[in-house]
Amino acid sequence: MLTRTDIRINRLLFATLAALQLFMILLPLTGLSHAWALLPALFTNTFWSLIHEAIHGHLFASRKTSILGGRVLGILYGAPFHVLQRGHLLHHAYSRTPRERTEIYDSRKQNRLAACLRYYAQILGGLYIAEVLTGLLLMLLPASGIRWLSRKLESPDSVVGPLLDAQSQPDKALSNRQDALVILLLFVAAFWLYEEAWPWLTAALMLRAFLISFFDNSYHYATPLDAPQHALNLDAPPWLDLVLLNFNRHGTHHQHPSLGWRALGNQADLRSPRLGLVTALLRQLKGPVDITKLS
Repeated sequence: MLTRTDIRINRLLFATLAALQLFMILLPLTGLSHAWALLPALFTNTFWSLIHEAIHGHLFASRKTSILGGRVLGILYGAPFHVLQRGHLLHHAYSRTPRERTEIYDSRKQNRLAACLRYYAQILGGLYIAEVLTGLLLMLLPASGIRWLSRKLESPDSVVGPLLDAQSQPDKALSNRQDALVILLLFVAAFWLYEEAWPWLTAALMLRAFLISFFDNSYHYATPLDAPQHALNLDAPPWLDLVLLNFNRHGTHHQHPSLGWRALGNQADLRSPRLGLVTALLRQLKGPVDITKLS
């Protein structure tokens, strides 16, 4: 249950972060140096954490307004909200199971070079790019086409099938098309405004892609398999806890997904193992892990 203070703070965060992302898009109209486009991208993980609150219905007082707010944030992020929401809820259901083991590969089925290419592409920006491309793809397909694609792509080692199947519902298909169309128009307009300075906007979006993708699996790298509720809590200075909206307390979140970000910070949790944030981020650079070598 959100308190009035929670709601007021979330409203302020919503207004601030949405304005910051709009600033990145409309920057050429301000007359400032195009290098300022990188500033909003530096707050990508804060931005994602606020979308995460909407995903779990913790953004505003009601779930309906949380979803509406989430759709606005998703548009500014670059992917339809319902795609992000379903993807994250599938993460809670299937994390560390065969459907979602980012760094795990089977050397009996895939060589290490191919596994490395897939893995590093995902953690160095590919996750965000996949979210954006999925949203744009769904804009083009009718609900029947999405259902057909979900059946074609269904696999026991992927969440793509159930992700797409959920988007085939008429209401989801419609809202995804609406959101994706606004996203497309918004970013076409942004690149048009930047004109010859478009590399600065591209750099900002690449930085966003890197930060989202690089942080994503750091909470789960080399953690026990077949344990969806298991995740690491990553220790960080208090100011960084605040910047991340306590998203680094990921193990506690998996244990208590009904808690908003402020309540999460006050939740005592002795079950989730802890690791330093920088250590967790860097150790995933060791690369993919062969499941045949796990005891």
